[in-house]
Amino acid sequence: MGIFSPEGKLMTALNRYVDVFFINLLALAVSLPVVTAGAAMTAKYYVSMKVVQGHDVKLVRGFFHSFKDNFRQATMIWIPSLALFALLAFDFLVAGRLLTGWPMRGLQAFSLLIAVFLFGCLLFGFPMLARFEMTNRNWIRNSFAMMGLHFPTAFLGLILFAAPFLLVYYLPQFAVVAMLIPTFLTLFIADRCVAFFAPLMPEDYVDPAAPVPDEFLEEDAGLASMREEAEMRWPPVAGVGKVYRSGKANTGNDAGTKCPGNDENSNMAYGQAADEGLLRASAEDEADLARALGSPEARKIAEKECMWADPHDFLSSGK
Repeated sequence: MGIFSPEGKLMTALNRYVDVFFINLLALAVSLPVVTAGAAMTAKYYVSMKVVQGHDVKLVRGFFHSFKDNFRQATMIWIPSLALFALLAFDFLVAGRLLTGWPMRGLQAFSLLIAVFLFGCLLFGFPMLARFEMTNRNWIRNSFAMMGLHFPTAFLGLILFAAPFLLVYYLPQFAVVAMLIPTFLTLFIADRCVAFFAPLMPEDYVDPAAPVPDEFLEEDAGLASMREEAEMRWPPVAGVGKVYRSGKANTGNDAGTKCPGNDENSNMAYGQAADEGLLRASAEDEADLARALGSPEARKIAEKECMWADPHDFLSSGK
């Protein structure tokens, strides 16, 4: 086998680096209009987190799937953030021209501190937007919480972000090396976010988008198509779809945790759950997929579909 085996750790790491390097180039190209940069970064982390987890993801298709799915909300978050960055940069530069002494240093330090904090929130916020569905208000709250809980990671991410610019400015002969650093930053943040999001998943969670086990190698074209759709939609809790958050989650004893689609009463209970802020997308598709595949893992998904509640909120998770 050896160190250069196609299935060895070295070659696996190199393959992941190349995949993420390509996704970074694609995200950079899509971000050129500036307005689209927020959706591009969200799509970049959507694919990168799958690559880190070892999923067999179609890079371009997965990127534009997430780009289209999250474009509106990511843009609504990105534009005000970009305006705030511009205002902070203006304050930093103007303070050096109009003020002297401690007032100048104080205003510059304040502007720099706010810019670093905003950068950290976006560093966790875009991967979170790619993984979960939530309101803008909850996104702001959870981004602040992630920034506070994992500040060392955000600070290291800031260093990796600034390193290429500093390297090109002070050591231009290493410009080629500087081009490789953004990919390491993406891989680092994707890997950390996968670990940070793991405590939000149920203990018995089985990801249908994970690599296909041996018993599925001979599945027919219909089941393969269903599995490909499951991979594309990337379920974060119990199956196909995203987690939809818009308020306080229900408890396991509420009628809203009943499985939708079975009868009229359960559909009414499902509507109540949506009104109270808990809605899991495509639960019927998930159950159909589980029954069709018929594996022990898939049956476990079908059995747990009616039992699992919403995962813990970021603010209630100390991990």
